[in-house]
Amino acid sequence: MLPYLTYLQIFASAVTSIVLFFLPNVITYKAMAALIAIISAIVLCYYLLFKRFNASKLFASGLACCIILALYVLTYNFYNYPSEKYNSFLLVFGGQVFPTMLCAAVVSQFGLVQYKIKQLAPLVSFTFTIIAFIAGFFPNSATSGGYVSTDYGLNYQSTSYLAAYAASFSFYYLISYNDISWSSIFKKKYIKITLILSIIINFLTILVVGGRGGLALFLIQSMFVLYVLNRKKTVTTNQIFKYLGLAFVVICMIAISLSFIENLPLKTNGIERIIATIEEGDQNGRDILREKAITCFYNSPVIGHGIGSVFYEIGEYTHNCITDALVEIGLVGCLIYILLLLNTWIKGIKLIKTDMSNSLWLIIFLNGFVMSLFSGYYIAQLPICWSIAFILCYNKAYIKSRTYTHY
Repeated sequence: MLPYLTYLQIFASAVTSIVLFFLPNVITYKAMAALIAIISAIVLCYYLLFKRFNASKLFASGLACCIILALYVLTYNFYNYPSEKYNSFLLVFGGQVFPTMLCAAVVSQFGLVQYKIKQLAPLVSFTFTIIAFIAGFFPNSATSGGYVSTDYGLNYQSTSYLAAYAASFSFYYLISYNDISWSSIFKKKYIKITLILSIIINFLTILVVGGRGGLALFLIQSMFVLYVLNRKKTVTTNQIFKYLGLAFVVICMIAISLSFIENLPLKTNGIERIIATIEEGDQNGRDILREKAITCFYNSPVIGHGIGSVFYEIGEYTHNCITDALVEIGLVGCLIYILLLLNTWIKGIKLIKTDMSNSLWLIIFLNGFVMSLFSGYYIAQLPICWSIAFILCYNKAYIKSRTYTHY
């Protein structure tokens, strides 16, 4: 149960869209989030009552979440007037981030749960690829700007991220092909070829929908894959030539893809948005939000205005985790936040050195981190919150010293 719940927690909005794709109007995102929170609470109680593990990690994560939640609630007292977005993200943190981080702390103590999560990666990739492709190439509606929108909750932005997530899990399957005991179907050669093709399909989808954050994530994940491949000690000369050949093919495919996408007759084609950003910079209003954030930061540069204050000071989060942090927790808090991210990354790299299949945890981390840089509110990004809690709570020595790593 816990391996499946993990994906539900990390990608709650994507899962909701997938459910609505097959069963229109059957559930709302708020209802789905509430359902996942209830399941999470039940699972946490089950593990506390019936499983033996190092619960100190769970309580440490819970304490950290309680402190952040208390500071978030405290901010309201400095403004004392309602903010819909402030209240909305209060519910997100309390109802989604909190249980997600607690479950991540539990997952970090059970090796077989982690292994099952790894085995599910190609299945998640297949599912995300199909939904993102349909949303990108066959949208049932469009935004006012003419970009992709759907009746099941995917717009150009969320579709591009969904495609990038799918590509990242395909990458993981390929680089960990010999490190994981896959189920019988994922050992088939045609599945491997299909997942290679899915990476190209997801790249095309990102270009069609025009999601700049999704494109950045795809490129960063590609570079991370090259890093992981370089770390593999089993890479032979023949494999190096294979990788170089594959890189050449990918470069050719990118060039062909760009030409193909530019000439598509789709009304929702978003490639112009990406090209315009490269040529002219950010012109969609987020640059204005960030300028306001810097001004607010100057008004209280040391400790900031309080967690959640961005919704009062600016009226909206800035779509960048650093500027959000500067407004809310000042220079001191922002440095602590950056150190937390760096510590997570460094420990994640160490996990890869001991087991290459642990690259999945940093793939999830990058999914959340890049989205925090381009699109999301920094304390409400479920992938990055999960990976921070998981990686920092992970205790390799503890797991190896126990025989009860089952789930």
